[in-house]
Amino acid sequence: MKQSQNRRVKRSNRGRSRADVMNPRPPELHSTMTLSHRFRYQSSASFSNKTISGSQLADFLCVVVTQGVNATRVTASWRLRKVEMWGPMVAAMTPVTVSCEFTAPTAATAGAIGSANRLFTDTSMGNQAAHVIARPPEGSWQSMWHPTVSDSTVFMILNGPANTVIDVTFDFVLQNGETVVFSSATPGAAIPAGTVGVFALDSTVGGLPPISYSGLN
Repeated sequence: MKQSQNRRVKRSNRGRSRADVMNPRPPELHSTMTLSHRFRYQSSASFSNKTISGSQLADFLCVVVTQGVNATRVTASWRLRKVEMWGPMVAAMTPVTVSCEFTAPTAATAGAIGSANRLFTDTSMGNQAAHVIARPPEGSWQSMWHPTVSDSTVFMILNGPANTVIDVTFDFVLQNGETVVFSSATPGAAIPAGTVGVFALDSTVGGLPPISYSGLN
């Protein structure tokens, strides 16, 4: 009987250091909540050289504070992983083009550290949609982690026909007592306080609204 008990104790201690066995204590806890999610948007009309700023991207997840007045971002920091676009035909056998361009840094952007402009573009053929998968170049300022602060610097430039579907994938860290940052966009007058949702990618009503999550415009 004693030997059986000893075997059970040994099995329960596997993978634990001697110090943990001799001095049991709660394990180290990483309280930062880091998530990854793909958000989907769809254009209500064609768009040409649509600039998207860091502030507009940072509004991808917010909570309404005062109805029709303001909202705050629920993230402390974020990183853009990928932009994917599908541009449908406007008319039979009429080509359409979609594109995503990551802009070069400016003197106001991380001391002008980063990479050159990178343009991703595709044109439809026959009845197939134009399709691009755009990832920020390695080492570019777009590929890095960004604090959730106001930043009007142009992050990327988009082009596409009406009804273009745009998927944007982010890594992000949820707020954990950091300073509250208000969104760059204003929530709709009919959206009650406490609502969690997503602003349009370009922050405008009827521009590039979300279709995968509750919209706040």
